[in-house]
Amino acid sequence: MLKYRVIGLFALLLTGIVGCGGDDREKLIGNVLSGIDLTTSSLRTINGKLKAGLDKDNQLDIQDVIAAQEEAKRFRPSLDPNRPSLGDQIAGLRESADRLSDSITEADRKQFAESYRAKVLSAVQELDKENRQLEATIARADQAALTANAETKAQYAELKKLLDQGRETFVLLTRQR
Repeated sequence: MLKYRVIGLFALLLTGIVGCGGDDREKLIGNVLSGIDLTTSSLRTINGKLKAGLDKDNQLDIQDVIAAQEEAKRFRPSLDPNRPSLGDQIAGLRESADRLSDSITEADRKQFAESYRAKVLSAVQELDKENRQLEATIARADQAALTANAETKAQYAELKKLLDQGRETFVLLTRQR
């Protein structure tokens, strides 16, 4: 389900920017693709950190959980306007695309579909792959959490909360229009 929301978000973002000036369009499309890649990288990092302890002894390691939390915090809004989070950057891309979308013709949208679909789909497929791998690791971690100490359980619950908040932000962005 997340896969389709992600595809929808980036399709809406990118179809909204075809037709503006070439330099602005190319920059925004590059930024959107970069946003997908950064999100994919963050999911890969979170998965790797969480999986590290599980691969050693099938136990949750509190240090690995805390390290994964730090990466997951990138998805929530930043309190510092000079240092926007990844979630802030993605929301900003959506706002930029929405501002430009009213001036876009159907012909421009078709041109986008021909020009950028392969790049976007490739990036979204990689994002989906990382999301599925993280979900598999979370399933393993859920089992390991059953026997973890109270502090590790609390840190793991916080990590899951951060991941849920990140997903909720993404879902809200895909539903806005």
